[in-house]
Amino acid sequence: MPLLGDEPRANLEGRAAELAALGAALDDACAGHGRIVVVTGEAGIGKSSLIAALSELARQRGIEAVWGRAWEFADAPSYFPLWPCLSALGLSAADARSAAPFAL
Repeated sequence: MPLLGDEPRANLEGRAAELAALGAALDDACAGHGRIVVVTGEAGIGKSSLIAALSELARQRGIEAVWGRAWEFADAPSYFPLWPCLSALGLSAADARSAAPFAL
C-alpha cells in the first residue's frame, strides 16, 4: 500500500519531494529497516509542519509517532530533544544521563 496516497497538504506548499523522502523512510521502517532522519533548516522554513505531516502519515498507518524539540534558549541537558522518544520506550531521563549513555 503506497504511503503517500493520503498525503496531508496543508502548509506544505513546495515540500512534495521532502515529504516523499520522509514517507519512503517511514515505509522502510514499517518493513523493518529503521533509520534516523534529521530535518534541519532556518527558523520558520516549515520543519515542524513537515514533521507534523509525517506524524499524520504514521498515524494513518496505525503507528504512534513521538518526537521532541531542541531547546534553543539555554544549554539543554543531554538528550533533551530525545526525552519524549526515550520515555515512549520506557526509559527515563536518568537512564539517558547514566555513565554509559551509548548503552541506550
